[in-house]
Amino acid sequence: GRRTGAAQVNVASETDVREMVDDAVQAFGHLDILVACTHLRLPHDITDIPLSEWQTVLDTNLTGYFLCAQASARAMIPRQSGTIIQINFGRISADAGSWSGGLGLTRHLADELAASHLRVNAVCPRALSSFANVPEIVIKIAAGDAAYETGQAIDVPAGQDE
Repeated sequence: GRRTGAAQVNVASETDVREMVDDAVQAFGHLDILVACTHLRLPHDITDIPLSEWQTVLDTNLTGYFLCAQASARAMIPRQSGTIIQINFGRISADAGSWSGGLGLTRHLADELAASHLRVNAVCPRALSSFANVPEIVIKIAAGDAAYETGQAIDVPAGQDE
């Protein structure tokens, strides 16, 4: 049996994220896998997005992912083992910057952390209906079925009705 845990934190807070990782390490002895689902979506077109809301999206989706990956990598590097998985979902202009930035960060982290035997990948559902398939893909990546894959953006197609 494997032990798992979930946490709901303000991912834009470095302190909250660090405490989340510290709590996981204390509870489980180490951290093997991080699944970062840091997503905030605002229903605005580009002409209607207030700058403050744009910044909130970036703080949550991109900075939040960065902080989660950073804190997790710090916990994983000493063991020379770990997997970081980002759930990356973006469909409208308010999401686009954080979506693209998240993919770039995933690829860079994969290169940077490879020497420490950490894998970093993104799972990218195309539509809300795609989310039903996300857990299966995350489990395959985390379980080592993709032991040599890192820096990948794994596309999850939308259902036939979309």
